[in-house]
Amino acid sequence: MEAPSRARKALQNSIYGNNCPSAQINLSNSNCAVWTRSLLDAVIFILLRLFDAARWLLWLLLFARRLMGATIDAVAAALFRRYLSGVLVEANCVRMVRFIQDSIFSAESPATTDQEKILRMELAQRLTLEYFQEQLPNFIIKAIGQKKFRMGIQAVFRTLQYPRLNKQLSYVLLDVITRKLFPLENFLELQQ
Repeated sequence: MEAPSRARKALQNSIYGNNCPSAQINLSNSNCAVWTRSLLDAVIFILLRLFDAARWLLWLLLFARRLMGATIDAVAAALFRRYLSGVLVEANCVRMVRFIQDSIFSAESPATTDQEKILRMELAQRLTLEYFQEQLPNFIIKAIGQKKFRMGIQAVFRTLQYPRLNKQLSYVLLDVITRKLFPLENFLELQQ
């Protein structure tokens, strides 16, 4: 297959479709809980929905959120900002753009079979599980339960493998990289 036709096929594949063709906001329900940008709210949601954590752990996190939620969110935001400033240096951004470019427009790589995709997914899933088991403290895994922890990580992994979500995450990543490589101030100076 020629490079231009392969690239066209990759960009026009129907699997990616419209991300939200019938998105409508329902404002009639007044008892909807408002979602916040709080780290603890996100952790509680993930523990409740994906990991089916014990109620006592959720009550403990709800108490911590009420007592010191703003402090935890501020510390997490500062740590995350520091980590991202180290990761999003220009050399890494250029490398990520090249990886994305190679994955979309590469002409020399043969098409992968379904078996290769499954093997690659299983390997990535196993490595992800091992990574989280090494990085998280043991008491967190014990509080959730080993089996529930494994099933929760698998659910997160399957969710992140959804093609339309991957497309959206790629767009967000490219947007962040573009802003890092070409800051808005430089763009405004070029327009004047």
